[in-house]
Amino acid sequence: MVVRVYDSQSGVYFRSEVYAIINSGWYEKRLVVVPSDSGSYFQFFDYLDKSNPQEPKVLINAISSDGFHDGFEWLYRNNENVDEQLSDFTKVLDKSIRFFEYRGYSWIYDNKSLLSELLKGGMVSTANYENRMINSNAYKIDGWHYIETQQDIDSIFE
Repeated sequence: MVVRVYDSQSGVYFRSEVYAIINSGWYEKRLVVVPSDSGSYFQFFDYLDKSNPQEPKVLINAISSDGFHDGFEWLYRNNENVDEQLSDFTKVLDKSIRFFEYRGYSWIYDNKSLLSELLKGGMVSTANYENRMINSNAYKIDGWHYIETQQDIDSIFE
């Protein structure tokens, strides 16, 4: 799924792909690839901006669901109790980390060290996972111009 992500820390939008969705509702986060001059990396982003609980805003908007699974198997795991972690991760995660539901690529779920690092708030380089990366450029239409970075947006307004 191709999405537009708003990074509230840096105040910029960027285009990415969703590799996993954890939890649901108020606790939902999405795993995306963050582009960077020093190399892209995986990071979870909150789906909702919770700075104003009375009026939460969506931080991640779907652009296209084409290629949602892109040939790799997605899986779904959940726990009936939102206060308990998925049983596969109770020994590797601190109890304070909320992780009761997973929808995403099986290769991420099966890599406990990768997913644990991301769930702890880490950023993991995509360099070792390039053979599993989604090529969202394959879904672009020839002749169209795409706004993908903050610089693209800035140049339009200039």
